[in-house]
Order: sequence, then C-alpha cells, then structure tokens
Amino acid sequence: MTDETNQVEKLEWIVEQLADSVLELSDEAILAETKESGADPQEEAERVRFLLRQISKPVEAANGNQRLASQHLGRPAR
Repeated sequence: MTDETNQVEKLEWIVEQLADSVLELSDEAILAETKESGADPQEEAERVRFLLRQISKPVEAANGNQRLASQHLGRPAR
C-alpha cells in the first residue's frame, strides 16, 4: 500500500468514527452540548459542513484515481 492510500484510509476511518459518534446522540443532546459550549448551533453546523467538505476532497480524489486506475487496468474499482 502506498502512503497516499494509507492516508486516505486513515481519513476515511476518522470520518466514519465522527459520523458514528454523532449518530449515537439525539438532536436534542447535540443542540444542548453546542449551546452549553457557548457556540451558535447554526454557525457550528456551517463550520462542520465546511470541514467535512474539506476532509472529503482528498478521499473523493483518491477514490476517483482508484476507479480510473482500475478502469485502465480492466479491473473493477474497489
């Protein structure tokens, strides 16, 4: 495995863990926690969306590169 693949897999794992932790909480719990921290829930939601978009760019690029390489080699993409 290349270093790039390892980095992509690490990012995917982090995103999955974050998603799982958020899915375990109720909306009310997330809002209460956000408000307790002094943050505005709407602003925090926008910030998290922005971060997730930034994180997903290398993953999407790597997945696109894997698909292109697989198509070039005549193999199915992972």
